[in-house]
Parts: sequence; C-alpha cells; structure tokens
Amino acid sequence: MAVSNLVAYYSDEGDGWNDLEITARGMKLRAVLNGVCVMEYDGDGTLNDETHRKRNVSENGHIALQIHKGDELKIRFKDIMIKESREERLSDEHVTEKEGRAVAMQ
Repeated sequence: MAVSNLVAYYSDEGDGWNDLEITARGMKLRAVLNGVCVMEYDGDGTLNDETHRKRNVSENGHIALQIHKGDELKIRFKDIMIKESREERLSDEHVTEKEGRAVAMQ
C-alpha cells in the first residue's frame, strides 16, 4: 500500500539525502523514511521460530546495506549509527527518538 504523505529525494534535489530510521526491538521492526512510517512488522512466531533459533539468527545477526546486483543505480550511505535500546517493545506511537537510526540514503 502506497504511503500518501511520503516524500523521497533524488540526488539532484535539495541536499539529496533521505533519512531512514530502522528500529528493531525484540521481534518488532519499524522503518521510517523522512519522518513517515513506511513499514511495521511483528515477526513473533516467524523470526524466532525453531529454524531461526537453531541457526542463532532470531535476535542476532548481521546488518547489511545492499543494492541488487545488475541494477544501474548508485547509492551512497552516510551518518550510519547503531544504538542499542533498553526498551523491549515498540510503542504504538510513532518513534520520535533517534534510537535505531540506521542510515541516510541518497
């Protein structure tokens, strides 16, 4: 479903950088792009199932930044920050703190 109030920037517009905040608390994930929530996911029962636990990837793992192979896109990352949160759960409110702010994308 498209997000009606989402604004994204191309590299030749303004400062050309988009703000992407990714928050992960337990099995709950949220992505906020330029202040607009674009994804919320509760992975309880999926991300922590037996297979994920057996492979030790349910709550641990790698953070990866990627672009698909073969794409003719250029993507740059800056100001990458990782912050461990003491809170266990996402609130139903929009995340206002910069906890979990992952990357600004161009």
